[in-house]
Amino acid sequence: MGKKKQQKPTDKYMIRDGGNTRLQILNELWEETKESRFYRFTCRSHPWQGEEALLVRHVIENDLRADTLFIERAEAEV
Repeated sequence: MGKKKQQKPTDKYMIRDGGNTRLQILNELWEETKESRFYRFTCRSHPWQGEEALLVRHVIENDLRADTLFIERAEAEV
C-alpha cells in the first residue's frame, strides 16, 4: 500500500481531508499486524475540482487546526 495522490488533473484519484495521515496510520498498522481490516477499507471518492478548490481546502484545514494569521491567509490566496 502507498499514498495515492493526484499529481495532475489527468490522474484519477487524490486523497483529501487529512486522508494521507489516515493512510499512513493504516499502512503502519498493516505492516505491524497483517490484519486484513488495515489492508482493505472503505473510502469515499470525490471528483477532481481543480487546483483552486484544493488550495481553498488546504487553507480551511490549516485554519481549523491552528491559529492562522491574517497575513498567512492572504499569502495563501496569492
